[in-house]
Amino acid sequence: MDFLLILVRTLWLRSSQNVKIILMSATIEVEKLANYFRQTINGQILPAYQFHVGDKLFDVQEMYLEHIQNYGPVSFFYFE
Repeated sequence: MDFLLILVRTLWLRSSQNVKIILMSATIEVEKLANYFRQTINGQILPAYQFHVGDKLFDVQEMYLEHIQNYGPVSFFYFE
C-alpha cells in the first residue's frame, strides 16, 4: 500500500489541483495520511482536508482464500 500512496501522491502533485483523492480504510491513521498529502495554500502548509462519515465502528475480520472457498462458488458480475 505504501508504494500505491507514493504513486497517487506523485500523480496528484503533477496533475491539476482539481483532482480529488478519496481514501477509505477501517484501520487508517488519519493524521499521518493528512500530513502526507499536505499542501501549500496562500503560503501556509495545511494538512489534507478530512471528513468522517458516521460514528459506528465495525470490526475488521481477516479472511484468507481458504476461508472464502468454504462459502462455495463465487459469482461473477459483469457490468455493461
